[in-house]
Amino acid sequence: MSKKSLFLPFYRYLLTLSVVLCVAVGMQYPSEGVTVAFCDVGQGDAILLSYQSTQLLIDAGPGEEVLVCLEEALPYWDKTIEFAIATHPDLDHIGGFPLVAEHYFLQKMLYLPLEPESKVSYRFYEMLANIQSEGAVLLIPTRGERYRVGSLISFEVISPFLPLRLEKGCEKSIAETYLWDKNGCFFNRKKGSLIDKNNLSIGIKLEIGPVVFLMMADLEEEAEMAMLRSQMLHRVNVLKVGHHGSKSSTTQPFIEVTRPEVSVVSVGKNNAYNHPAPQVVQRLEDIGSTVLRTDTLGTVEFLVQGDVFWSKNHSYYWK
Repeated sequence: MSKKSLFLPFYRYLLTLSVVLCVAVGMQYPSEGVTVAFCDVGQGDAILLSYQSTQLLIDAGPGEEVLVCLEEALPYWDKTIEFAIATHPDLDHIGGFPLVAEHYFLQKMLYLPLEPESKVSYRFYEMLANIQSEGAVLLIPTRGERYRVGSLISFEVISPFLPLRLEKGCEKSIAETYLWDKNGCFFNRKKGSLIDKNNLSIGIKLEIGPVVFLMMADLEEEAEMAMLRSQMLHRVNVLKVGHHGSKSSTTQPFIEVTRPEVSVVSVGKNNAYNHPAPQVVQRLEDIGSTVLRTDTLGTVEFLVQGDVFWSKNHSYYWK
């Protein structure tokens, strides 16, 4: 028997293995277009945008559930999240960030500098100090400021209505002084006591080409009215419903101006708050908006290509 014949089974094995590996790697490559996933993290928010090797993560839910969403969406070799936003310093928005930072490098982080008042927020600020020491860029929201993430994703900060970049009205009350620079300070909670904490959330208008997503974090009626008075709001394609569909958010005047084609409610099954409020869902459906909920559908995912976007949970598409 020739040497070639002896090694033939081995060559076949290598060929088969190569094909399997190529298929596996190919499946890991992101599809064309931008994927927007409203992750199923229970009662909380976590939204991941992916385009090729670039990601934007908005909030991280209450705990480890966000890691499942990231592992499903990111190629196994991609351990960098180019931009992250922590919209609101409550457990259901920031609780998962320290776990994310253990597995991924957060390159830029936009956060709300409210004075910490819980173990969760202290742990979050410790994480900020750690990632800054590793080279992360920390940013504080300025209304009207625009950011670009990769070649197709951009967003504008539309809330909060406070001059958080200014030293006046801030106080540095954490021992980790290396965390603070000319762009950073804490907003004095005593001076902000007349403003409900939910209404200090970071709200953003996100654009993927002509397709517009409005991410309302935990913003409520007071913030919605401020946006309407400032004429910042216009029609949008997709609305991330504010405060998990609470009755204190998504008012009729707000809906009449934004008129979302699709509304996503990030909410946990059988939650103690009875979110979403039936009247909120009814308001949205009355103007023809398709309401998609993570408690009934799991992760709600869209694919945006050009001026068309699809819901992967349904056969719906919009143009």
